[in-house]
Amino acid sequence: MRGLGVGPEIWTDRLHLDASLRLAHTLVAAGKLKRGSEAREFLVLCAGHREQIPNEFWNVSCTEEAATEVPMRGVVLLAAAGVRANPRLEDLPESLAAVRNEPPPRVWRFVWSAVKEGGRFVPAMMGLALFLSAAGTAFEALLFRSLFELTPHLQLMGERVAAIAAIMAFLAGLLAEGKLEEALMACREALRSAEESEGPASPDVANLLNDLAEIENERQNFRGALALAERARAIGESWCDHFNGEAAAQIRGKTLELLGLLRCKLGDYASAEEALKGAAAIATAVFGEASEQAAGAQNNLGLLYKY
Repeated sequence: MRGLGVGPEIWTDRLHLDASLRLAHTLVAAGKLKRGSEAREFLVLCAGHREQIPNEFWNVSCTEEAATEVPMRGVVLLAAAGVRANPRLEDLPESLAAVRNEPPPRVWRFVWSAVKEGGRFVPAMMGLALFLSAAGTAFEALLFRSLFELTPHLQLMGERVAAIAAIMAFLAGLLAEGKLEEALMACREALRSAEESEGPASPDVANLLNDLAEIENERQNFRGALALAERARAIGESWCDHFNGEAAAQIRGKTLELLGLLRCKLGDYASAEEALKGAAAIATAVFGEASEQAAGAQNNLGLLYKY
């Protein structure tokens, strides 16, 4: 009460007084209540309106529904004086003595009991699953390394194209498993092989640049992904009439879609709208207005307009 600037006063209900003082101190600290006469008037209001005091200011409460229970909130402070030199175990209650004399738990005993109850089939299948998982990981690493080491030794065009196709298939598997770093390395190797065997402006190069942009987007490297998509766009524009059809439209549309989504994430909404409109126009012109590609392009535009 001294902190509120009011005289000492003892209420019949001490819990009610404690809750009222806690509420008043909180309001004073927040600058919503002044000390002195205003605080005294507030306490009078609290005394006449017990139900208006929020629950969080009551340390102890008792309701009519639970008359035999008294919910209490507070802090218990324990101080350890040290370990007794000669503790008298006979003075311990029976329950504490049982806990003290209990043998240490053997966690694996229950696990082994559960395994034995299930028979030999379940442990055998678990062991086989672990073995296959480890073997698959080792085989994946060997395949990943062999693809990188083999590609420079391929001289014929057909061999290089087959190697690129193998790396792209491997890349799809890595992306499906969410292994972004391994997928990034595989895609870069496939891009290098495609540039060496087909030239820097081939459709495969543009397609791999789109794949790289998607991986960088997943890695939250939006500006790096944008630079890759811009390279793919420049390649697509260089084709003119030399490479047309649905395959070319698929690559160009994917590039514009990536550019739109990435520019949207970077806050360049005007450029994002231009790119996504371009992707929608390509999808409608080549695949038809009712096609899945056109619907996806329109959906991307709708998502952009939410911003």
